[in-house]
Amino acid sequence: MSGGCPGSPLLICWANVLIKPRQGFHTAHAGVPLSFLLIPRRRVVTFSFRHRLLHRSAPLVTPPQVHVPPMAQQTIEAHRPGAEIYTGDDLCRQKAIDLLEELNLPRGLLPIENVEEIGINRQTGFVWLRQKKALNYTFRKAGRLVSYGAEVTGFVEDRRMRRVTGVKSREMLVWIPLGEFFVNPKDTTKITFRTPAGLSKTYPASAFELEEQGNQRLLT
Repeated sequence: MSGGCPGSPLLICWANVLIKPRQGFHTAHAGVPLSFLLIPRRRVVTFSFRHRLLHRSAPLVTPPQVHVPPMAQQTIEAHRPGAEIYTGDDLCRQKAIDLLEELNLPRGLLPIENVEEIGINRQTGFVWLRQKKALNYTFRKAGRLVSYGAEVTGFVEDRRMRRVTGVKSREMLVWIPLGEFFVNPKDTTKITFRTPAGLSKTYPASAFELEEQGNQRLLT
């Protein structure tokens, strides 16, 4: 195409090799792999680009959607056989208070509302509760904002609830999941909360006793 195309106003020549700039013309990025040459009738201008051509790729094949139950749901179903199961908001809230009292834990630790179901498997120590929706609760005496999910689960024993799911504490602007809380048998006036990462903080146990007027419920 050195002679151009007679009668054609513009000749576009694509090259996939290194092209040197024409003599007498200045190019900012000469000698790059991608270049094309524009040749009008009376003047020649050379352009060079750094970017590579983007080739359209075939669309990704989306795998079929397979419903996988959440881990909490799977655990609940595994411990349902042989468990004590209660339904109804009033009954479930009372059973939660009774359970905490039986475990020698502060009775206000589970400030649940609109509870649909609570289950207690005494053989495995697994408990779960289901609310209609998540709830944020401010323990004013402790100065802590705690979130209780629609499903809360854990394994209980005397003065302890471990492997907790569905409970988070607000630290600055971040929600931190809580994995365990327990009362030290040597000092029953204190309760300790521990994250799955091993970080812990201790508060007076009295700050988490059942006290409707001292705390604030925030539905989300």
